[in-house]
Amino acid sequence: MILSTGIKKVWFLVCFACVSLLGAQNKSSQHRAVEDELTFYLLDVELGLSNNGINSIEQDSLGFIWVGTPEGLNRYDGTQFKVFKKGNTPNKYQLNDNFIHKIQLVDKHQLYIATNEGLNIYDFKQETFQFLNTSNGLLGSNNVSSFSKSTSNLILGVYNYGVQVSYNQGDTNLFEHSPNNPETLSSNQVLSVLHQNDSVVWVGTEKHGLNKINLNTKKVNRVPIQNHLNLRINQLYTDKQNNLWIGSNEGVHVFTTHGDTLNIKKSNTEGVGLSDNNVLCFEEDNNNQMWIGTRNGGLNILNTSSFLNSNTIKTQWYLPQDDGSSVFNRTVLALKLDWDNNMWIGTSTGLNYVNPNGEPIKLLRKNSSKKESIGHDRVGALTESFNQNIWIGTDGAGLDLLNPKTGTIKHFVHHANDAKSLSNDYIISLLEDSKNRLWVGTYQGGLNKMDIKTGRCKHYLQGDITEGSDVRVIFEDAKGTIWVGTNRGGLYKYNESTDTFSFVNVLGKIDVRDISEDDKGYFWMATYGNGILKYNPTTNETFFYNTSNISTFKTNLIYSILALSSGNVLAGTLNEGLLLLNPVQNTVKAFTEADGLSNNTVCSMVLEDATSIWLGTHRGISNFDPSSNTIYNLNTYTNIQQGKFNIGSSLITNSGVLYFGGDKGLNVFNPEKLKIEAEKHPIVIEKLEVLNKEVQVNESFNDNVILNNSIQFQDHIALDYHQTFFSLDYVSLKYPFVKNTKYAYKIDGYQDQWVDTDGTGKVNLINMPHGKYVLNVKAKFGSGDEIIKKLNITVNPPFWKTLWAYLIYLVVSSLLLYAILKYLAERITLLNSLSFEKKQRQLEHNFNEERIRFFTSFSHELKTPLTLILAPLEDLLSEITLLKHKKSLQLIQKNANQLLQSINRLLEFRKSNLGLSKLRIENHNLTELLEQWVNNYFPLAKKRGITLSFKLPDENFYAWFDLEKMHIIVNNLLSNAFKYTPDNGKIKLSLDYNENAFTIKVKDTGYGISESDLELIFERYYQSPSTNSKNGLGIGLALSKNFTELHMGTINIKSELKKGSTFLVTIPRDKSLFNNVIIDGENTKQARLDTLEKTELIADVEPNKPTNPNLNLNDKKQLILLVDDNPDILSYLDTLLDGQHDLIYANDGEEGVQKAMQYIPDLIISDVMMPKMNGLELCNKLKENIETTHIPIILLTAKGNTESIEEGYMYGADDYITKPFSGKILQARIQNILENRTQLRNYFLNKNSAITPITNNGLIQQEKEFLIKLEAVILEYLDLEKVDVKLVSTQMGMSRTSLFRKLKAITGLNINQYIRKVKIDKAAELIRSGNYTIAQASYEVGFKNVKYFRKLFKEQFNYLPSKLSKNKTV
Repeated sequence: MILSTGIKKVWFLVCFACVSLLGAQNKSSQHRAVEDELTFYLLDVELGLSNNGINSIEQDSLGFIWVGTPEGLNRYDGTQFKVFKKGNTPNKYQLNDNFIHKIQLVDKHQLYIATNEGLNIYDFKQETFQFLNTSNGLLGSNNVSSFSKSTSNLILGVYNYGVQVSYNQGDTNLFEHSPNNPETLSSNQVLSVLHQNDSVVWVGTEKHGLNKINLNTKKVNRVPIQNHLNLRINQLYTDKQNNLWIGSNEGVHVFTTHGDTLNIKKSNTEGVGLSDNNVLCFEEDNNNQMWIGTRNGGLNILNTSSFLNSNTIKTQWYLPQDDGSSVFNRTVLALKLDWDNNMWIGTSTGLNYVNPNGEPIKLLRKNSSKKESIGHDRVGALTESFNQNIWIGTDGAGLDLLNPKTGTIKHFVHHANDAKSLSNDYIISLLEDSKNRLWVGTYQGGLNKMDIKTGRCKHYLQGDITEGSDVRVIFEDAKGTIWVGTNRGGLYKYNESTDTFSFVNVLGKIDVRDISEDDKGYFWMATYGNGILKYNPTTNETFFYNTSNISTFKTNLIYSILALSSGNVLAGTLNEGLLLLNPVQNTVKAFTEADGLSNNTVCSMVLEDATSIWLGTHRGISNFDPSSNTIYNLNTYTNIQQGKFNIGSSLITNSGVLYFGGDKGLNVFNPEKLKIEAEKHPIVIEKLEVLNKEVQVNESFNDNVILNNSIQFQDHIALDYHQTFFSLDYVSLKYPFVKNTKYAYKIDGYQDQWVDTDGTGKVNLINMPHGKYVLNVKAKFGSGDEIIKKLNITVNPPFWKTLWAYLIYLVVSSLLLYAILKYLAERITLLNSLSFEKKQRQLEHNFNEERIRFFTSFSHELKTPLTLILAPLEDLLSEITLLKHKKSLQLIQKNANQLLQSINRLLEFRKSNLGLSKLRIENHNLTELLEQWVNNYFPLAKKRGITLSFKLPDENFYAWFDLEKMHIIVNNLLSNAFKYTPDNGKIKLSLDYNENAFTIKVKDTGYGISESDLELIFERYYQSPSTNSKNGLGIGLALSKNFTELHMGTINIKSELKKGSTFLVTIPRDKSLFNNVIIDGENTKQARLDTLEKTELIADVEPNKPTNPNLNLNDKKQLILLVDDNPDILSYLDTLLDGQHDLIYANDGEEGVQKAMQYIPDLIISDVMMPKMNGLELCNKLKENIETTHIPIILLTAKGNTESIEEGYMYGADDYITKPFSGKILQARIQNILENRTQLRNYFLNKNSAITPITNNGLIQQEKEFLIKLEAVILEYLDLEKVDVKLVSTQMGMSRTSLFRKLKAITGLNINQYIRKVKIDKAAELIRSGNYTIAQASYEVGFKNVKYFRKLFKEQFNYLPSKLSKNKTV
């Protein structure tokens, strides 16, 4: 029972709403003038809209219309909808939810979109979405029901959670409902938010009214409306005057800026209230009108001026209709005014569009649901009544009388039972004459004369078609005579006196479709089949203009005609366009679609003025200016009917309004009210496809990013040469539909002619050559206006066509040409000198042979004296017992043997280079030989602390090889390892073998070789710069490589810097592989073994070089530092200088500097080429140190060229002796330098100032500065009886020992003696001045005992100080 009662209540409410709506519709049927009629258009899912429910509408900065629906976001361009929806996988290119509540444009290229899953921010410049939801800043819920974005903050209405305010600084406030706190929101069910001014936010809730938030104070007030706090607030809106409009379920409420509150509610009568109380949306237009959308009452338009200024309500209701005269649904959810002042209306059944100013061209059509509509869509005839009403003849629905001011229509039809009614309902011609009589011509029903007051008709021309029953034109001439042109019935003239029509016999039964009279009274008739007929009604003279007498006359089928004041005649034809006839010159000019005509069939003409003639064609309305012969069309206007206009169905009223009747209704417009400004609907490029794939923003195509922004924002694109298969889609944003717009394009620099695209905005381009182009896309509207958009296109050339490539081609071509010319020149030179070259080659061959012989002979010549040296040495060594002499002879023998070995290596190296080396192959025990050869190096290894080991097979391994050459190979590898392995390193030799070959491996932990040097290490004379430099010729490894390859083997190296090297020698065991082989027998083999033992290459074991200082307690000997890395040289110098000087030794430059600083020697003798630090560096370092600047240095070197000697002196050397040197000369040089230092010492002591020491002035000056500084330091402490030597050393920046040795070397005095000398010199100066007595001077310089002072003074000057005081000149 309760359920039944509830159902009854609901049913009652539904019925009541329907009755109220019907009543409202009935009471809203007030009539509107034709020019005040609005035309509504519907765009729905059939045109591509994702859903018919429209929640929000926005227009972006480019001009696109954006529509939010429950099923996604839509972008409309006038031709199609592009739909954005949620994808299966969330990404930045799709919505995160399809249900859209609101859209708002922000910052020119961003759309803020409120959805059930948060706020979506679409950057249509980058074509990407950003999302604001509970995971990144949204509080409480993702259901954003409304929002308001300002420059300083973002206000979000979150359904069921209140209002969230996010500031640009990053702060966030949440305003929500608290049940017991009236200073909070009245409800969290927020439907609408609005930001007003800088600090006020209005919040509308679902069931609890309006709230006001002050952002400065963070306070919330609940605002009652007409004492109601529980209204449903659907929409909040501010107008241009900043008044707040509130749409609720109880009508409209306005808070004005003056503080007033105005209200509008539902009324049963249009004009004084709303059609429905439930108000959903607002939008203000530019005509002082507020558009109001309701839930059940369609659209309301309110006059805001009268309402806001005087509270006078003037509304227009637009209740749902299906004929385009109103909105198409009762529920209006969204409104948006676009740039062109057109209104977009969102309803539950699709998107509506309307021009608030009314369409400039009206279209009246039959509407069965409306009483006030024309009787039929096919309009065949038109004429104006004396009272400015319009008579409309229809094809099948009789006659209509339209009142343009009220929009009312009265109908007149044929009644079979009424002889006074129209003869039939197929009306094809009309005329209300000057006597206010209405003449009605019908199709095969004759002519009717109607009494416009009573509607009663009298019939004429009844009968057969040849008797004039098919009336095509009714014409009144300048004299008021009525003429009737018929189809194949000829021309008839009305006789007023007899009320009858007479046939004009002179013309015959022709088909007359139109008649025009010129200034001279001639009739010009459009005939169907006979061309243009000129008729003189006074004289009955006739003349035809047609294809028979004018060659340029294309057809005789003429539909319409107009005599111009210029004397020319315009004629509209079937299929041949518009003809301009010059009767005087008997010429015709035709205007067709190629000249801009909307269609080549011109059915009717209306003269507006001398420069404007309107033409009705089979495909629109055109305007012709006979003064300039220009044409433009009205086809781009939305209301122009899509069909043909009928013959003679056109009219211009006395007020200047034009009527054109066609098969799909009646078009009405005032030409003066058409837009005077040119149509400038923007062109937007929507899509770029490359290689049939749409290009996305920032997408890489073969490492080329074509679009940095959306193509809509690009003014330039760059394509690679292989991307020239591309297309562009573009559109002109003309709303509501892009209609009768012609598109074309051309490319500057590539295609100079415009290419039409048949109404489709698409450019397809293939294989464009590289270069820079400008794409011009054009939209041409029916009015003749054009708009052009440009896009710069760069097609990058392939590399082989770039400027750099051409430069390379030029360079290569030039080089090639140069090479060819050079080749030709050389060829000519070669041919000319062929005979000379042959002789030259022979000479060179002879020279090489002679050089080889000389080299061999010279080597043998060297070996002969070496033999004569070595043989007697052996005898002497066996006879001499004196150790000193025997040591010298052993040194000679050792170095002579080394020289002999070097000569042998040079000979072998030369023979291998010339290919003269031959293998003396023998089968040897390699294990035994390797052990013997390694053992030779153990003394050297022990001396240097190197761990030398070998790994050999346990059994004896025999192999075929050349013993001497194998010995050289192994010795070179071991010698090389010892050279480049530092002390305490490791060297290991190993032997491995298999069935095919054996491998000798020598591994060390030396300095290693850089990777860049590995390829060069076996080159002749090459020494790696990455290793510590050692003496050598650089032929050892090269010789080893040659001998290894002579054995058909290989030698390889593995090395790493600072970790060591490994050499691998691999030699095959098959002796048949060897070339240039001599196989010796056992006797020869034993002889070679004996010889090898005698000439064994002993490892270069360093002798017992002198390491401890050779010092003598005799203080008068000078100390000499000997620096050389060759122990033999040190040993020789030690023998040479022993007993004459004290000696200390150093093995390299670093050790030499260290010992020079430690001992401060009187002389240094140093080699130049040494490891770690060479002699030049040593010299430079010592000469820069104040402690050692005085030490003379003699450099010994093998470099005897001028540049090397000059370099040595430049670094501060005192003498430069080249190797080999004479021991006597060296001793003489040493003696000379030391004597010179003695003279220098005397010079500084002033013992003999007349003698200038033999040394450079720079050295004297340097040492003078040192002594001056030392003297100044000593004079600071004169008052002390004993000056502290440590204090003086500190002041001089030297150690006490260093200062002592340097001072001793320069002056011959120790530090205390020199201090005493300075004091006595100062005392002498004081006494000589006469200002001091001897005692005073003695005390002044620190001597307390005058007697002791006199004694020291006499020792220094050889006279007493009293003599100085008596004779000041002493």
